[in-house]
Amino acid sequence: MIPHRFWQKELLEASRGRRAVALKFLLPLVLLAPLAFGAVPVSMKAIGFSVAVLFIGVFGSSVRLIHLRDSRMLERMAVLPVPPYGLAAEYILASAFLDGVQLLAPLFLLIGTGGNSIPSVIMILLAYPAALIGANALGVFVASLSASAAEGHLFAVLSVIGAAGLSGAIPGMGAGWSPWLLPFGPFAATLRVSADGAPLVAVPLAWLSALALLGLVLVISPRLFRSR
Repeated sequence: MIPHRFWQKELLEASRGRRAVALKFLLPLVLLAPLAFGAVPVSMKAIGFSVAVLFIGVFGSSVRLIHLRDSRMLERMAVLPVPPYGLAAEYILASAFLDGVQLLAPLFLLIGTGGNSIPSVIMILLAYPAALIGANALGVFVASLSASAAEGHLFAVLSVIGAAGLSGAIPGMGAGWSPWLLPFGPFAATLRVSADGAPLVAVPLAWLSALALLGLVLVISPRLFRSR
Protein backbone atom coordinates (compact mmCIF):
# COMPACT_ATOMS: atom_id res chain seq x y z
CA MET A 1 0.00 0.00 0.00
CA ILE A 2 1.36 3.41 -1.01
CA PRO A 3 0.06 6.23 1.23
CA HIS A 4 -1.34 9.23 -0.61
CA ARG A 5 -1.93 11.45 2.43
CA PHE A 6 0.07 12.40 5.51
CA TRP A 7 -2.35 10.66 7.88
CA GLN A 8 -2.21 7.47 5.82
CA LYS A 9 1.58 7.52 6.01
CA GLU A 10 1.51 7.87 9.80
CA LEU A 11 -1.01 5.05 10.25
CA LEU A 12 0.98 2.79 7.93
CA GLU A 13 4.25 3.50 9.73
CA ALA A 14 2.64 2.82 13.11
CA SER A 15 1.23 -0.55 12.01
CA ARG A 16 4.51 -1.99 10.76
CA GLY A 17 6.01 -4.84 12.76
CA ARG A 18 3.92 -7.10 14.97
CA ARG A 19 6.36 -6.86 17.88
CA ALA A 20 6.41 -3.07 17.82
CA VAL A 21 2.61 -2.91 17.65
CA ALA A 22 2.28 -5.38 20.52
CA LEU A 23 4.67 -3.35 22.66
CA LYS A 24 2.73 -0.16 21.96
CA PHE A 25 -0.38 -1.77 23.42
CA LEU A 26 1.15 -3.83 26.22
CA LEU A 27 3.55 -1.25 27.67
CA PRO A 28 0.91 1.39 28.55
CA LEU A 29 -1.35 -1.34 29.93
CA VAL A 30 1.41 -2.70 32.19
CA LEU A 31 2.52 0.76 33.35
CA LEU A 32 -0.98 2.11 34.00
CA ALA A 33 -2.61 -1.01 35.44
CA PRO A 34 -1.46 -0.10 39.00
CA LEU A 35 -3.62 3.03 38.75
CA ALA A 36 -6.68 0.83 38.32
CA PHE A 37 -5.90 -1.92 40.82
CA GLY A 38 -3.71 -0.13 43.35
CA ALA A 39 -4.91 1.51 46.54
CA VAL A 40 -4.66 4.95 44.97
CA PRO A 41 -7.11 7.82 45.66
CA VAL A 42 -9.52 8.51 42.84
CA SER A 43 -8.12 12.01 42.35
CA MET A 44 -4.60 10.62 41.90
CA LYS A 45 -5.83 8.02 39.42
CA ALA A 46 -7.50 10.75 37.39
CA ILE A 47 -4.45 12.99 37.41
CA GLY A 48 -2.10 10.09 36.68
CA PHE A 49 -3.99 8.98 33.60
CA SER A 50 -4.44 12.52 32.26
CA VAL A 51 -0.68 13.13 32.65
CA ALA A 52 -0.04 9.86 30.80
CA VAL A 53 -2.15 11.16 27.90
CA LEU A 54 -0.25 14.45 28.03
CA PHE A 55 3.18 12.79 28.16
CA ILE A 56 2.59 10.27 25.38
CA GLY A 57 0.93 12.83 23.12
CA VAL A 58 3.55 15.55 23.51
CA PHE A 59 6.63 13.35 23.28
CA GLY A 60 5.27 11.07 20.57
CA SER A 61 4.18 13.83 18.22
CA SER A 62 7.14 16.17 18.80
CA VAL A 63 9.91 13.55 18.52
CA ARG A 64 8.37 11.97 15.43
CA LEU A 65 7.88 15.34 13.73
CA ILE A 66 11.44 16.47 14.50
CA HIS A 67 12.70 13.22 12.99
CA LEU A 68 10.66 13.85 9.84
CA ARG A 69 12.03 17.39 9.64
CA ASP A 70 15.64 16.29 10.15
CA SER A 71 15.25 13.70 7.38
CA ARG A 72 13.91 16.52 5.14
CA MET A 73 10.65 14.65 4.66
CA LEU A 74 8.68 17.77 5.65
CA GLU A 75 10.47 19.81 2.98
CA ARG A 76 9.46 17.27 0.35
CA MET A 77 5.90 17.24 1.62
CA ALA A 78 5.77 21.05 1.36
CA VAL A 79 5.58 20.76 -2.44
CA LEU A 80 2.37 18.72 -2.27
CA PRO A 81 -0.87 20.46 -3.28
CA VAL A 82 -1.96 20.50 0.36
CA PRO A 83 -1.60 23.64 2.51
CA PRO A 84 0.69 23.42 5.56
CA TYR A 85 -2.22 23.72 7.96
CA GLY A 86 -3.87 20.74 6.24
CA LEU A 87 -0.72 18.63 6.64
CA ALA A 88 -0.37 19.67 10.28
CA ALA A 89 -4.02 18.87 10.99
CA GLU A 90 -3.69 15.44 9.38
CA TYR A 91 -0.59 14.69 11.45
CA ILE A 92 -2.18 15.80 14.73
CA LEU A 93 -5.42 13.90 14.17
CA ALA A 94 -3.60 10.73 13.06
CA SER A 95 -1.27 10.88 16.06
CA ALA A 96 -4.18 11.52 18.42
CA PHE A 97 -6.04 8.53 16.96
CA LEU A 98 -3.02 6.25 17.41
CA ASP A 99 -2.46 7.43 20.99
CA GLY A 100 -6.15 7.00 21.74
CA VAL A 101 -6.16 3.40 20.54
CA GLN A 102 -2.94 2.72 22.43
CA LEU A 103 -4.38 4.01 25.72
CA LEU A 104 -7.89 2.67 25.27
CA ALA A 105 -7.33 -0.59 27.19
CA PRO A 106 -5.87 1.18 30.27
CA LEU A 107 -8.72 3.70 30.14
CA PHE A 108 -11.38 0.97 30.08
CA LEU A 109 -9.56 -0.77 32.91
CA LEU A 110 -9.61 2.44 34.94
CA ILE A 111 -13.29 2.98 34.21
CA GLY A 112 -14.17 -0.63 34.96
CA THR A 113 -12.62 -0.49 38.43
CA GLY A 114 -13.84 3.01 39.23
CA GLY A 115 -17.54 2.40 39.74
CA ASN A 116 -18.51 5.17 37.31
CA SER A 117 -22.12 5.64 36.31
CA ILE A 118 -23.15 5.55 32.64
CA PRO A 119 -23.41 9.39 32.44
CA SER A 120 -19.91 9.79 33.86
CA VAL A 121 -18.51 7.18 31.44
CA ILE A 122 -20.08 9.11 28.55
CA MET A 123 -18.45 12.31 29.80
CA ILE A 124 -15.07 10.56 30.01
CA LEU A 125 -15.34 9.23 26.47
CA LEU A 126 -16.37 12.65 25.16
CA ALA A 127 -13.49 14.47 26.87
CA TYR A 128 -10.90 11.81 25.99
CA PRO A 129 -10.44 12.81 22.31
CA ALA A 130 -10.08 16.47 23.31
CA ALA A 131 -7.20 15.61 25.65
CA LEU A 132 -5.54 13.52 22.92
CA ILE A 133 -5.83 16.29 20.33
CA GLY A 134 -4.60 18.89 22.81
CA ALA A 135 -1.56 16.79 23.76
CA ASN A 136 -0.57 16.15 20.15
CA ALA A 137 -1.14 19.77 19.16
CA LEU A 138 1.13 20.81 22.03
CA GLY A 139 3.73 18.33 20.77
CA VAL A 140 3.62 19.83 17.27
CA PHE A 141 3.95 23.29 18.80
CA VAL A 142 7.06 22.09 20.64
CA ALA A 143 8.51 20.71 17.40
CA SER A 144 7.89 24.01 15.61
CA LEU A 145 9.96 25.85 18.25
CA SER A 146 12.83 23.34 18.30
CA ALA A 147 15.91 23.73 16.13
CA SER A 148 17.27 20.27 16.98
CA ALA A 149 16.32 16.94 18.54
CA ALA A 150 18.00 17.94 21.79
CA GLU A 151 15.98 21.16 21.96
CA GLY A 152 12.86 19.18 21.12
CA HIS A 153 13.33 16.84 24.07
CA LEU A 154 14.07 19.74 26.41
CA PHE A 155 11.04 21.75 25.28
CA ALA A 156 8.86 18.64 25.46
CA VAL A 157 9.89 18.04 29.09
CA LEU A 158 9.26 21.67 30.00
CA SER A 159 5.90 21.75 28.24
CA VAL A 160 4.73 18.54 29.92
CA ILE A 161 5.75 19.88 33.33
CA GLY A 162 4.10 23.23 32.66
CA ALA A 163 0.88 21.74 31.29
CA ALA A 164 0.70 19.20 34.10
CA GLY A 165 1.24 21.95 36.65
CA LEU A 166 -1.46 24.18 35.18
CA SER A 167 -3.81 21.19 35.11
CA GLY A 168 -3.39 20.61 38.83
CA ALA A 169 -1.08 17.58 38.67
CA ILE A 170 1.74 19.32 40.56
CA PRO A 171 0.81 20.67 44.01
CA GLY A 172 1.24 24.42 44.28
CA MET A 173 1.30 25.14 40.54
CA GLY A 174 -2.36 25.02 39.54
CA ALA A 175 -4.80 27.38 41.22
CA GLY A 176 -8.17 28.95 40.52
CA TRP A 177 -9.19 28.52 36.91
CA SER A 178 -5.80 27.31 35.65
CA PRO A 179 -6.76 23.59 35.70
CA TRP A 180 -9.48 24.41 33.16
CA LEU A 181 -7.25 26.30 30.71
CA LEU A 182 -5.94 23.13 29.03
CA PRO A 183 -7.94 20.00 28.13
CA PHE A 184 -6.11 17.76 30.59
CA GLY A 185 -7.68 19.36 33.68
CA PRO A 186 -11.27 18.92 32.45
CA PHE A 187 -10.48 15.38 31.32
CA ALA A 188 -9.11 14.56 34.78
CA ALA A 189 -12.29 16.05 36.25
CA THR A 190 -14.41 13.57 34.30
CA LEU A 191 -12.25 10.71 35.58
CA ARG A 192 -12.49 11.68 39.24
CA VAL A 193 -16.27 12.09 39.50
CA SER A 194 -18.33 9.82 41.72
CA ALA A 195 -20.81 7.32 40.38
CA ASP A 196 -23.61 9.82 41.01
CA GLY A 197 -22.92 12.17 38.15
CA ALA A 198 -20.47 13.90 35.81
CA PRO A 199 -19.40 17.54 35.43
CA LEU A 200 -21.08 18.51 32.17
CA VAL A 201 -19.03 21.71 31.90
CA ALA A 202 -15.82 19.67 31.68
CA VAL A 203 -16.54 18.39 28.17
CA PRO A 204 -17.10 21.75 26.41
CA LEU A 205 -14.15 23.27 28.27
CA ALA A 206 -11.92 20.38 27.24
CA TRP A 207 -12.90 20.79 23.59
CA LEU A 208 -12.62 24.59 23.63
CA SER A 209 -9.07 24.45 24.97
CA ALA A 210 -8.12 21.60 22.62
CA LEU A 211 -9.44 23.48 19.59
CA ALA A 212 -7.61 26.62 20.75
CA LEU A 213 -4.33 24.67 20.85
CA LEU A 214 -5.09 23.11 17.49
CA GLY A 215 -5.87 26.51 15.97
CA LEU A 216 -2.62 27.99 17.30
CA VAL A 217 -0.60 25.16 15.78
CA LEU A 218 -2.36 25.45 12.42
CA VAL A 219 -1.58 29.18 12.30
CA ILE A 220 2.14 28.61 12.80
CA SER A 221 2.25 25.39 10.73
CA PRO A 222 4.07 26.94 7.72
CA ARG A 223 7.29 27.23 9.75
CA LEU A 224 7.36 23.43 10.13
CA PHE A 225 7.75 22.92 6.39
CA ARG A 226 10.39 25.58 5.72
CA SER A 227 13.92 24.50 4.82
CA ARG A 228 16.47 24.98 7.59
